[in-house]
Amino acid sequence: MGRKSILLIALATCIIFLLLPGCGPSKLATKRNSRHHENQGLLYLNLGEYDQALAQFNTAIELDSLFTNAYFNRGNVHYMTGAYDSAVADYDRAIGLDRRHVRALNNRGRALSMMGRERQAFLDFSKAIEIERDFADAHFNRANLLMEVGEYDPAIRDFTEAIEADSGYVSAYFGRGNAHRKLNEYVLAIQDYTATIERMPRHFEAHHNRGLTHQRQEEYALAIQDYTRAIEIDPNQHQTYRNRAKAYVTLDDYESALIDYDRIIKLDPVAQDPYRGRADIYHAAGEYEMALADYERIIELNPTETDAFSNMASIYSETGDYPKAIEAYTAVIELNPVDADAYNNRGVLHDGNGNFSLAIEDYAKAIEIDPEKAEAYNNRGAAYARMRSDSRALADYTRALEINPAYATAHYNRGNIYFNLARYAEATADYRAALRLRADHAGTYYSLARTLEASGHTSQAVQAYRNYVEHSAGEDPVKAKRARQRIQELGW
Repeated sequence: MGRKSILLIALATCIIFLLLPGCGPSKLATKRNSRHHENQGLLYLNLGEYDQALAQFNTAIELDSLFTNAYFNRGNVHYMTGAYDSAVADYDRAIGLDRRHVRALNNRGRALSMMGRERQAFLDFSKAIEIERDFADAHFNRANLLMEVGEYDPAIRDFTEAIEADSGYVSAYFGRGNAHRKLNEYVLAIQDYTATIERMPRHFEAHHNRGLTHQRQEEYALAIQDYTRAIEIDPNQHQTYRNRAKAYVTLDDYESALIDYDRIIKLDPVAQDPYRGRADIYHAAGEYEMALADYERIIELNPTETDAFSNMASIYSETGDYPKAIEAYTAVIELNPVDADAYNNRGVLHDGNGNFSLAIEDYAKAIEIDPEKAEAYNNRGAAYARMRSDSRALADYTRALEINPAYATAHYNRGNIYFNLARYAEATADYRAALRLRADHAGTYYSLARTLEASGHTSQAVQAYRNYVEHSAGEDPVKAKRARQRIQELGW
């Protein structure tokens, strides 16, 4: 028999044995192959090579359809690639094979949470904890769900359980710090953020949030230190610059605040907040042109930004450019027809221009929008008074005081109407009420003095004139001279 014939017989024999039951690869060999593919899949998973990992886990499952961890790990691949439905299906299969598979329960909870199925996720985390009391990840994940629904105290308990199970669990310290901050427990929050930083010195969010917490406690220098460290770790986070700028402003360090706002604008030229912050600083410093330029930039970015128009109106009012101020408030009203403040403020400008009818229309509209707006009643009363309509002015001042009895200006203005009507006792009462609320208002002393003099209370009038001279600080030299003359003429 030749060599060729021998090889053919051997091959035929192998084929026959392979076709017979029990003559294929052994179950042990199959499981070994399955685990080999699982191990290969884990290597690819750790390297972030998800397609290759998925292929390996698929093969492992094809070789052993009851391989619990292969389903679990394939679920992890699906989770990492955002295929949450597929992840849940694989975790279901793993849990079906092993109902005490706490990692599958935990990870299924995470996937369900990402799908917006928080209640089911909560149950999975709770089941995992029931099986394994010290399962830190399940406590941590359940705590995060509790944080999302504002249940901060139970969240703190779960974060604490995670920390007790794993004292190096950095994210649990950070999460617990956030929960304490939400509850305004600032000292405890700072302790947890500090614990986070001790374990991970370059933890950007821990530095940032500790800075926020210091800022809430008005510890602005400490807040700036934390924001600065956070910026060193990640110099591209706009919010950290914003928060540091606000801290600088609180400490009157406007130059540093402007530098931070400039940095934000370089990072994001279309962000509105830094322009607003910078404009407010320029506005307060009297740098009106620069402030206006920034407010105009905000409007370019967002043409419906009413606050920018309102701030521009304020600048125009301060600089005496009433037509532009009226134009800006009109823009606010066109964008927001129920802005009572805009109507009231535009009314003040019309009033200042002597357009009392237009002013009264605007005040009336403000009152229609907000019937409890005491300032609008007071301002309309002043417009009526300038039009010599004392009865209407009196009614409006009285309504303003019904809304806000501590409104010093309304007391003063109503006192003037009572004086015009020779109702001196009522005028005196209003002026005294105004002074109790605003003791340094020189003009009220002068008006009170005139009223007391007119009603025959000479000694009290003289004292009121003296109070006027003391508080006027040269604001009206003519009136001060008149007050001194009356003191002499009245014989005191």
